[in-house]
Formats: sequence, C-alpha cells, structure tokens
Amino acid sequence: MKNILVNHFLKIIVFGLFTGSTFLYLGVIHGTQSEFYLISGEIDYIYCLKTFSAWFLLGTIVAFIVYGVYRVILRGLEHSKHK
Repeated sequence: MKNILVNHFLKIIVFGLFTGSTFLYLGVIHGTQSEFYLISGEIDYIYCLKTFSAWFLLGTIVAFIVYGVYRVILRGLEHSKHK
C-alpha cells in the first residue's frame, strides 16, 4: 500500500511540474505585455520562478483534490458492492 501511495504522490508531483512548465513556457512565448522580460531585454528569472511556483502549486493542489475525490468514490463503490 505504501508503494502505491508513493507512486500516486510522484505522479501528482510530475503533473504539477508539467503544469508549471507548460504555463511558464506559454507565458514567455506569448507574453504580449513583456512581463517576463527586464527593461534591458533579458529574461526576468525571479518573475519566471514566481509564475512557475504558482502554477506548480495550483496544479499539484488540484491533482491532490481530484485524486482524493477519486479514492472516496472508489471506496464508496467497493463498499456498496459488499452489501
């Protein structure tokens, strides 16, 4: 059981990393207001880190909630089968 939970935890973390990376990429490529760039034209790594962190946390929290609801539904279905 412990290995299964670790496996699901790693999948959720990878989903968060994917979400953060995807939205950071989209922000840098399509940043029409140039908020990802400094006045000198260089990339603002602090702002990029903040954006990545926000989307990583949001993606991870949403994945944890979805996984929790999924587990509750599965347990409810298993419990109803045994009645």
